[in-house]
Amino acid sequence: QTRQLHWWSDPRHWLRALLMLDDTPHRIALGSAIGVFVALTPTVGIQMLLVLLISVLARPLFRFNQMAGLLAVYLSNPFTVVPLYWFNYTLGTLYFPSTISKQDFAAIFQYHGLGEWWSALTRLFVDVGVPLLVGSLVVASVCSMVTYPLMLRLLNRLRHTKHQKRKHQEHQPTTTSA
Repeated sequence: QTRQLHWWSDPRHWLRALLMLDDTPHRIALGSAIGVFVALTPTVGIQMLLVLLISVLARPLFRFNQMAGLLAVYLSNPFTVVPLYWFNYTLGTLYFPSTISKQDFAAIFQYHGLGEWWSALTRLFVDVGVPLLVGSLVVASVCSMVTYPLMLRLLNRLRHTKHQKRKHQEHQPTTTSA
């Protein structure tokens, strides 16, 4: 028997939601790329606010689909944050050496209550801050630059296919029964 995923933990659900947004492919792809960038930075807890802030600040220059950005930040969630941040931290140690172990890194994210959360957040930035930030910026930049063209192509292909199906259905002769 296959184990069914909850709606919020199934990546197919999020991709389907992105693909069904009602906006131009460019704006959806751009929103997705911005959301992926934010998701891969060490900003867990304020990522949705950051997407909305970027939307407001960028509005005079360009517009993107906010919902696409908000959906994309779910790339970083309670199940993925430690492996993502560990990878980013490890990459960052290539530029700024650090010696924290994987177990100590994971322990930073184990807290109970607001007081321990603040302590964990402080420890995160003091103990691993620079390598984590540098690695995160590298990973976030690369992944968001890949997200935009992939989403744009996927959206354009999906819409072209829908258009072709609609066109084909319009040209089908209708049969009437007597």
